[in-house]
Amino acid sequence: MEDADENKKIEEEEKDLSAEEVLNEIEGKPNKAQTERERKQLRNVLLGLGIFVILIILAVFFIKSIKSFEYKETKFDIVREGDLILYNTKVALFNENGEHYQNYNFFLRNDPRKSKVDFNGELELKKLAVINSSGEFNCNGDGIIAVLNLRQMYEILGAKVIKDENATCSSDGEYMYINLKEGEKTKIEQTGTACYDILINNCEILEGTEKFMVETFAKVNE
Repeated sequence: MEDADENKKIEEEEKDLSAEEVLNEIEGKPNKAQTERERKQLRNVLLGLGIFVILIILAVFFIKSIKSFEYKETKFDIVREGDLILYNTKVALFNENGEHYQNYNFFLRNDPRKSKVDFNGELELKKLAVINSSGEFNCNGDGIIAVLNLRQMYEILGAKVIKDENATCSSDGEYMYINLKEGEKTKIEQTGTACYDILINNCEILEGTEKFMVETFAKVNE
């Protein structure tokens, strides 16, 4: 009795099938429902793969953004040397024909984005720069690094750099005059057309001179 009922059920199901579906079942071919399921599965696989690729691209951009940033029109790369973190920027060098032939690397000790040193004035670049200091500013060797960085920067930019203890601010802006001196707060004050006092408090000579360098980079990159 059970076998008869089962056979009757199968016969009724077969009546509901189209001729094409019956042939597909006989030949072992997938019917429309199965094809649709497979199409959806393929679509989901491709969609998942696309999302995975996008996540990888976003991760790469995120990692690069951590290692580099732009500040005041200047790109900086974060470089780790052991426990020391440096901020590297490149200055493009050009020959007499205006052709770029190499980049010069500068490495700052302080993150320019976090600088608390005020720059009060407008930067004017000249072909001659006088760098004087009215203090010792040894500061455990930081003073030597600071002055050397300033000198190299302006020489790389094509200026002649000298030290002249008898020089003062040029009233007509004939040359840049940069004077390092002690102050109650580390900051930069413009005192003439192209004259600047870099005031140093508590041996913050790198903070002061590097702020001046960042402003110079920004001026060059305008």
